[in-house]
Amino acid sequence: EILLGNMPGIAKRGSISFYLASMLYDAGASYQIGPQVDRALFLPVTGSTASLVLALAAAGLLGVGMAVFTRREYRDLA
Repeated sequence: EILLGNMPGIAKRGSISFYLASMLYDAGASYQIGPQVDRALFLPVTGSTASLVLALAAAGLLGVGMAVFTRREYRDLA
């Protein structure tokens, strides 16, 4: 998380903190709250996109975990 957060460009989009920061900046947009760094270094996505990516990542990891658990845990019953 720390390593990806300090990477330049699009590599940051692999970390959870990028999407959380994007959601915070989107929520504060009506108050003119935004990143204090250069826009070329941090290009936030919209809040709805960030929440969609986080929800899809959670669902995907849940699906992978369920598949791995089913294959490993119930191997003796088949």
